[in-house]
Amino acid sequence: MAHPNLPPYLGTWDDLLQALLNNPFLGSGGGPHPHLLQSLKERMRPRTEPSSPACALFVLAAALKDVASRLPEGQEGPLGSAIAQATDDWDEWYCGNGPRPNPHVVETVGELLGFAGTLEPGSLRAGIAAEAGALLQKSFGATGIGAAEVTSIAS
Repeated sequence: MAHPNLPPYLGTWDDLLQALLNNPFLGSGGGPHPHLLQSLKERMRPRTEPSSPACALFVLAAALKDVASRLPEGQEGPLGSAIAQATDDWDEWYCGNGPRPNPHVVETVGELLGFAGTLEPGSLRAGIAAEAGALLQKSFGATGIGAAEVTSIAS
């Protein structure tokens, strides 16, 4: 039986065989799982950055609101109102209209609060916690309820 030709990017049959012998994950898409190589203590350490894109989006929303509040016209100015409208749209989009509560929202809120706990007390930390509260309110379908008030975040 004749050997079929390999595409040029794989090289020769000998090159492919050597690559497979030295890398069992080649072509499988599996690859090693780096989180399994870390110790449990390393994985349990608090994260100093948001790990999911959704969490990063809502940290950005809180940071933008914080920046807008420091402007001379505050959040009532054109930039502040545009930021408020954009973050409300992000909240509505993320919480969705499906069955409530949405598990992905609760997971993101936990990640937001965990990240806020790693920050020094201040307006950004309070803003991230307020953003987490707003997400929970929208996820649970709470309407007509006053805004959530952050009293403290344990360090």
